[in-house]
Amino acid sequence: MINTYLETHTVFPWHVGENGLFRGYVYDQNDNYLINEAAWQYVNGQVNQKQYLINGAFVFVRSDANECTIMSDQGRSFSMFFIFQNNQWHVGDDGWKMKDTLGLKKDDEQAFHFEAFSFCPDHATPWKGLSQIQANERVVLKDNGELSVIDGAVLPNTALNFEQANNQMMKRLLSEKIEGNYVIPLSGGWDSRHLLTNLIHHGVTNVVTYTYGNSESSEVKIAKSIAEKLQVKWHFVEYNPELLSQLMGGKGRDFLCYASQGVSSPQEQEFFALLELTKNGHIKKGDVILPGYCGDLPAGSYVMTDVNPSDKAHPRIIKRWLRDRHLVFARGSGVEDKLLKTLYAALEPSDDLSCIEWNALHERWFIREKVSKYVLNGLRTFEYFGLEWRMPLWDLEWLAYSYSCHFEQRRHRANYKSQANELLFRPRGVPHLIHENPRSWKSRVKSQIKDYIPTQWIQRWAKLRIKTADLDNTNGRYLVSHLKSHCEVKARWSDESVNPYIAAYIWKLLR
Repeated sequence: MINTYLETHTVFPWHVGENGLFRGYVYDQNDNYLINEAAWQYVNGQVNQKQYLINGAFVFVRSDANECTIMSDQGRSFSMFFIFQNNQWHVGDDGWKMKDTLGLKKDDEQAFHFEAFSFCPDHATPWKGLSQIQANERVVLKDNGELSVIDGAVLPNTALNFEQANNQMMKRLLSEKIEGNYVIPLSGGWDSRHLLTNLIHHGVTNVVTYTYGNSESSEVKIAKSIAEKLQVKWHFVEYNPELLSQLMGGKGRDFLCYASQGVSSPQEQEFFALLELTKNGHIKKGDVILPGYCGDLPAGSYVMTDVNPSDKAHPRIIKRWLRDRHLVFARGSGVEDKLLKTLYAALEPSDDLSCIEWNALHERWFIREKVSKYVLNGLRTFEYFGLEWRMPLWDLEWLAYSYSCHFEQRRHRANYKSQANELLFRPRGVPHLIHENPRSWKSRVKSQIKDYIPTQWIQRWAKLRIKTADLDNTNGRYLVSHLKSHCEVKARWSDESVNPYIAAYIWKLLR
């Protein structure tokens, strides 16, 4: 027998069928958009045929005579937890409810990871005994308490070029007619710019964009110029202390509970913008949000840039890369070395890996950990406001094309930028760059010297740089100071990073 603990959702509500559960959407082989029972039947048929590469964003649950199968998509767009207790399995999507009902105790080590990274590594959660499914996995729960975890299918090879893969992605997205507008959270980056220009390129006119933060930010100015060039409606939400303080009110508390689900730190930045935009009717039910979450990853933003791909991945090189890419927030905190050991152990690099092999291992780890558990958890913010979403940049054919590009083509996102400029940006006069210049020999030498500088010196330098940093675009520092002074929150480490304080505030509210 399996007990379920399911949250009530207004967006992609749980479909409860005779033999299982489904949440989300999929596209079948004919690019039809499917939800609910039709989607469950399609995924079930694919699983029966041992076809596990399914296009969409979903979680699938099937109950058989002696076992239960849980399956997630490529990005684990929806979380799912399980625990074997009192001779039965308990399955659900609400960590808080499962913790309270089953009397689970906090795991201090995993709670520390939650505070540091905004998520827990591998299948762990902040609660002892409670596990979570990861991206692209099938978990089979046996009645006797045994379980098996199977990695999903590998992306197929593809002969599509940039334009073909891009058009296939858009064909699937636009195959479903929507009631309202497509809404693009428009930053100054490439991903949202790509989605917006793509819609215009394909003749879509029901488009709205928005940007938030500090009006003096360069990214805000770039976003405004892109919207003006493409002649689409653009809304800007200026972040100020009065607006940001609403995270500590009743609605903010409800949001933190819903979005964290007890296992992931919410992305609080979008919350403030949507408070204003939905209140003023700029975004409403029937609209569909198209976030560009981590579309830069398949394009190559995490491909190593200052190494020879065929060289061996020396531990010193790996550790420097992990510090620079994942632990900048921890500089000066006193726990950077501990976090580095955690990351290095999770990747388990062997001595004979080349840089190109290690890079592939790292990108896969990054998707399964930070992208799926923290970045894509930002989708909960849209759901909290009753807004549907789609993720075209996670379309399987688009991913297959992107990852099929050679290592050198993906460095600096060179191939992606060249193709996007040629096909989408330049013809419409959208601000763009030809490429980013490779790092100079001077910058590479400076980076390598860091390997030999005592940690405490780097920490002091990091603290000094934090104090003189550029504009705090999402007002993270304001939130830290507000949580310290008004909510009397004490984080276990870090003076500047907002994540530990948001986590500590969540524990205080919901303990």
